[in-house]
Amino acid sequence: MAPNEEQTMVLKARMGDGIAFGKLYKANVARIYAIVASHTKNKDDIDDLVQIAFIKAYQGLNRFRGDAAFSTWLTRIAMNVCLSHCESQSVRRKWATYFHTPEGMQKIAPSCTQDPETVLHARESQHLVRKSIQTLPQQYREAMRLRYIEDYSYAEIEKAMQVPIGTVKTWLYRGRVLLRETIEKEM
Repeated sequence: MAPNEEQTMVLKARMGDGIAFGKLYKANVARIYAIVASHTKNKDDIDDLVQIAFIKAYQGLNRFRGDAAFSTWLTRIAMNVCLSHCESQSVRRKWATYFHTPEGMQKIAPSCTQDPETVLHARESQHLVRKSIQTLPQQYREAMRLRYIEDYSYAEIEKAMQVPIGTVKTWLYRGRVLLRETIEKEM
């Protein structure tokens, strides 16, 4: 797509013209698919991430300043979507690994066959974690809720909390440290 044609399609898409956005989609989908496929090999994830990238681009058209080509801006969105996906997969793997260890299962999800003392200990541990989270400063608590419960990406947290991404990362790190320290004191 020629640069002038691309600009015209972006302007039309901003005004709600679905056909114009469809043309932008067709012009860029193969490249975005290749970018996403280079970051994950799961076909379903690739399809989902490509769609997420285009949805985010459509939703953010009013923020596209035109300093770079639309395709460049869309590529950056796709890269951020991939990064967020990789980060969330990493967090899920860490938690899944913990939950599949005997100690993790006992603390978080006791089975019905366990003795009452173990079940009581698990419930107390869960209560301690919830109570400890409530003691965190509000910005840490909110950042952790968005990241680990709502599964927001860093960029989404940045927008939701209206702070720089570096601040988001700092709050998440400090929140985890404080949470760990609080729980260790109580145990």
